[in-house]
Amino acid sequence: MIINITIKLLNLYSLIIFLRAIFSWAGTSNLHGHIYLFLCKITDPILDRFRFVSLKLNLPIDLSPIIVIFLIDFIKKILIKTYV
Repeated sequence: MIINITIKLLNLYSLIIFLRAIFSWAGTSNLHGHIYLFLCKITDPILDRFRFVSLKLNLPIDLSPIIVIFLIDFIKKILIKTYV
């Protein structure tokens, strides 16, 4: 039961990170600006920990959303194999 809830929360967080990435590529209107700021507030604490990859490689794009989504997927797979 707790594992299922954890997996659903991880899925939700992956979706939020994906939405943040999409919003960062699109222009922001007032409504979208507020949504984007909310998404940033939720995701930045985790994404900031992985932004060094793009900085170290001197890349023009931020790879942290991709890295975090892969990490979340890895954690979900471990949870499923261990507890299901």
